[in-house]
Amino acid sequence: MSKLLMLGLGLAVAGCIGCGGNTKTVEVELPVEKVVYIEVPVEIKKQGSIVLTFDDGVCVNSWVDNKELFHKYEAKATFFVSHYSNNDFKDKLLTLQDEGFEIAHHSTYHHNAVTFSEENGIDKWLEIEVDHTLDMMTDDGLNIDTFAFPYGAFNDGLVESLRGRFSKVRGYLSPKTDNLRLGTQTDGFFYGGIGIDTHMLTDDIYAGMDRAKDNGLDLVVAAHCIELDGSWHIKTDELESIMDYAHQIDLQFKMFKEL
Repeated sequence: MSKLLMLGLGLAVAGCIGCGGNTKTVEVELPVEKVVYIEVPVEIKKQGSIVLTFDDGVCVNSWVDNKELFHKYEAKATFFVSHYSNNDFKDKLLTLQDEGFEIAHHSTYHHNAVTFSEENGIDKWLEIEVDHTLDMMTDDGLNIDTFAFPYGAFNDGLVESLRGRFSKVRGYLSPKTDNLRLGTQTDGFFYGGIGIDTHMLTDDIYAGMDRAKDNGLDLVVAAHCIELDGSWHIKTDELESIMDYAHQIDLQFKMFKEL
């Protein structure tokens, strides 16, 4: 990217009249004689970010209960909802959306998309697992723009079938996968999400955050409920430690749809 600089010659000068015992200074405006445009290369480094994402409709209450923790660190987050029910979820999710969080789609019944589509076809998977609750959520006022595959199970055909319905989709990766590098690789539509639930969380997450900061990358991470116990949960103090470290190194928070 380049920035154009304009140089004007002879715009104004300050002068001295008399230059003896009694003097005064005046400004004299001169006509612009020449304007020169110089094209100067300017390197703009992308700011790195961490993208906090959370999965599953059974976790909605835990997200609501911990929303003040996100506000404490001015942290953005994306909540992927499965098993959507407007009787149980609508008001809570609208509250989260109104407070600046992204609400996203995580399928209707949380079936493994690869297995379901192999048995029933991709069109049937789209009808039952995607469009059914996508329409409900949209009708209820939720702004749904992104999708995460249940169990992180996907193939190229499934990913391509979602283009036009969503701006971005997310998979799921073990944190042991290539030292978190896959958490920052993308084609602009599909992103992997590194698991950070308590049973798989390691200190490698901090090295991954450092690398995202140093190289201007977006690190996508994925957890489920925010609670003290359970395998598919992240403990509150662990989540706070991640958010606090992001603040320490000035790592930006993004919602998934902002990538």
